[in-house]
Amino acid sequence: MMDPLPAKLFFRHLDVLLPAITVVVNCAMANGMPSACKSSIIRPLLKKKGSNPDDQTNYRPISILPYTAKIIEKVVMQRLSNHLETHSMLNPLQSAYRPSHSCETALALVLNHLSLAMDEKKIAVLALFDLSAAFDTVDHCLMGTFLKEVGVHEQAHSWLLDYLTHRDQTVVIDGTLSSSSPIQFGVPQGSVLGPVLFSIYLHGIQKVFQDFGLHHVLYAYDVQVVAIGEPEKLNEILTSIQECARRLQNWLSNRYLKMNEEKTEVLIVASSRILKNASLPTEISICGTNVKVSQHVRDLGVIIDNSLTFHPHIHRLCSSSSFTSTWSLETFTAFSS
Repeated sequence: MMDPLPAKLFFRHLDVLLPAITVVVNCAMANGMPSACKSSIIRPLLKKKGSNPDDQTNYRPISILPYTAKIIEKVVMQRLSNHLETHSMLNPLQSAYRPSHSCETALALVLNHLSLAMDEKKIAVLALFDLSAAFDTVDHCLMGTFLKEVGVHEQAHSWLLDYLTHRDQTVVIDGTLSSSSPIQFGVPQGSVLGPVLFSIYLHGIQKVFQDFGLHHVLYAYDVQVVAIGEPEKLNEILTSIQECARRLQNWLSNRYLKMNEEKTEVLIVASSRILKNASLPTEISICGTNVKVSQHVRDLGVIIDNSLTFHPHIHRLCSSSSFTSTWSLETFTAFSS
C-alpha cells in the first residue's frame, strides 16, 4: 500500500490541498477515523545496530501510516493533550510526549536526586526498569476505562476507542508484502496519537512508588526509581527497591504489561569514600532474576557512574569524536566544565 498523499506532495501543493484536507479532518472528527487511515505497513527495524537479525525480539515494529491519518491524529492529540494538561491528569513525572518535557528533563530530575543524596553524604540506589513490547500489549477495553478516569467521556471517548479498534497491518520485508492481519491489541508505534494514549494507559503508576517513599521518573515506558538513605541502611534501601519491583510487576501484569527483568539495571551511587567503606553487593534479586550491581549504567543515552564523575560518558564521547586523537580526557573535562 502506497500513501496516496505523501508529505512532500502535501507541502509542495499546500495551497491547493489544504481546503480538501480540512474537509477530510472535519468529517473524521465528526464520524470517526476513516477505515483507509487504519491500515498500516510494518517495516521491522533492528532496535540496536549489530544485534542478531534472526532474533525477532530484536526488532521494533514501526507502523507506516498514511500522512492524512497523521494530520487527523495531530488535531486530536492537541485537543487531548490540552485537556490532560489543563486538568493535570498526567503523571507530572512522565517526561515523554508532552509540552516542555523531554529526555533532558527526565535525566535532569534523576541526576538531581542522585546529586542531592551525595551532597547530604547519603547513599542512593538507581534502578532502571524496562517494559517488554509495551505499546503492543495495550488492552483496548482497559484503555476505555482509563480514558474515563482522566475525564474523557461521551463522543471523545467513543472516537478514541473507534480509533484503536478495527485496525489492520501488513508486514513488508525486502519488498515482499504479507497478507493483512487484524490488530486486536496495542497502540500503533509510529503514530502521532498512540504515545499519548500509552501515557494514559500508565495512569496511576506513581502510587506504586509513593507507597514505598521512592522517587521515580518516567520516560515513555522506561521507569527509573531512586531510593535514598543513610549508608548504614543500604540493605534496607535495597529491600525497598526489591519490594517495589514486585509491586510494580503486579501492577503491570494487571494491565497486560510485562517488565523485562533481563534489561533491569541497578546502580549504587555515593561519594568515593562511602563506596570504599561500604559493603556493596555484586548482585540483587529483582522479581526472581539476579541483577548485577553495575559500576555504571546507560540511562537515556547518558552513562552514569557510581560516583557521578561522568568519566565513562566522557570517554565514550571522546572515542566517537573526530577529535579523539588530539583531545585527552583531562582536556575534554576542562572544556565541558
